[in-house]
Amino acid sequence: MPSPEITYQLEFYTYLVYTQLIFFQEIVNWIIQGGFVFSLYLLHRKARHFIEDKDLGDYFIKAFPTTLPEAEGIRIFNPGDTVKDCFSLRFLEHFCEYFGFVDTRREKKTPYGFHLFIKKSALYDQYINWSNFT
Repeated sequence: MPSPEITYQLEFYTYLVYTQLIFFQEIVNWIIQGGFVFSLYLLHRKARHFIEDKDLGDYFIKAFPTTLPEAEGIRIFNPGDTVKDCFSLRFLEHFCEYFGFVDTRREKKTPYGFHLFIKKSALYDQYINWSNFT
């Protein structure tokens, strides 16, 4: 059984995550529609070692192919790339990285930008337990 201090820290952290999700309603809508729980489980299964964000995005699209038509309105980009970029930015960077659920590594690509590599963090393993599901 965890100490009272650790229990308090986990309760407080849970409250912070919940507050963040409720405060940014647009993110909550996307998370619900886009498979938030699946995305967390995807990290558990595929991000034990560093993996490129685009590869995780491919898994997301395979699980939710109906997201592609939503991205077809942006004519200058491939819908698959748009969905992967949104998944990476909104879920991986703005949620998981922000709350410490992932470790990131960025490698510069030419002429601009970077490749993003993701690995689930020790905090993820401490905070999220899939033992009842796997």
